[in-house]
Amino acid sequence: MTDLRGNLLAEADHLRRVALFAAERHYAAETPWFYSVYWFNLPVMVLSAIAGLVAFMEFPWRQEVAASISMIVAALAALATYLDPRTKANQHHALAKAFESLYHEIGLYSRVLAVAENAERKDLWRIKAFTKEFLRLMRSTPPVPARIYRRARKNLASGKGEVAKHAADLPLSEPQLASLEAQSPVS
Repeated sequence: MTDLRGNLLAEADHLRRVALFAAERHYAAETPWFYSVYWFNLPVMVLSAIAGLVAFMEFPWRQEVAASISMIVAALAALATYLDPRTKANQHHALAKAFESLYHEIGLYSRVLAVAENAERKDLWRIKAFTKEFLRLMRSTPPVPARIYRRARKNLASGKGEVAKHAADLPLSEPQLASLEAQSPVS
């Protein structure tokens, strides 16, 4: 049974690292969407105020200038509505939290299994349940650009990511990072 225990510990360690990489990836993907809310809404507010001021000013072509600014505001507002950055940021944040929770849960399980005398059949089912949860989360994952993968990799390598800064077994080595990237689909 100790061979089963060793295999289960190895699989748990693997799942834990993959969950960590997925959490970091989604934290990294959340950031641009979070800040794009400001990229759209601040110009819309400023240009709206300018268009309102221009409409009441007295100079030639004031109506054309106000109309042009209003059209830019409408285009930016429509683009912000279409892209819906806040929803995308929230989706990535929720997935990051779910992967982080899985990472911590597997870590706790691994520590308990490491001090156990031997592995039992229920331990095998527990690893299968972790794998099933990980795959369920992966199916609900929206596409993440390659630059986000590179940012998550950099965060893990330096130990400065959202989850990585609290993980005791980081930074990860180059072979460990390469192994994680090979198992994660890049869109």
